[in-house]
Amino acid sequence: MFFVRIALLALSRIVVARIYFSLAYSDYRNGTLIYNACKYKRAAESIFFDESIWNEARKKGDAASRELIDRSVERSDVTVFLVGEKTYVNK
Repeated sequence: MFFVRIALLALSRIVVARIYFSLAYSDYRNGTLIYNACKYKRAAESIFFDESIWNEARKKGDAASRELIDRSVERSDVTVFLVGEKTYVNK
């Protein structure tokens, strides 16, 4: 939770930005806290993908997943990697 607070503090200082969040859906709860804080503060436009988009890319292989991430990072002003205990053990 400490890192979630730091991320919230850092994001609250951003006036307008496109933010790409990278996290495992098993750690979605923490990501949702930060996402909602951005919406509440109107600090940023967040780039969140529905789980089905990730599942489609995953079915196509690692290259498709990397391409999805690369395109998202290119379109964002800020990239936030949320690595929780469940994200850490995922590929």
